[in-house]
Amino acid sequence: MPPPFLLLSDTEVTGLAMMNELIDAVERSADLSPRQAAQAVGGMLRFFAAKLPSPLFGELQARLNNRPMQDSLDAEPAQPPVA
Repeated sequence: MPPPFLLLSDTEVTGLAMMNELIDAVERSADLSPRQAAQAVGGMLRFFAAKLPSPLFGELQARLNNRPMQDSLDAEPAQPPVA
């Protein structure tokens, strides 16, 4: 089976790159761990989902290509397989 990233469209790859860039920016600016930064971005997205009009939040999701309320932001990072 091909690696998961090979199954993504160009738009999804761009969105994933933007999301990673946002998480990296939060990590650097707030001096957080990668996990903490991902949780902070997840919290911001939940806040925006609750407070912004649906069309505006939908546009934000489309730009970030974020699946609706992606729980993976709060999950433990995937561990590489043990060889």
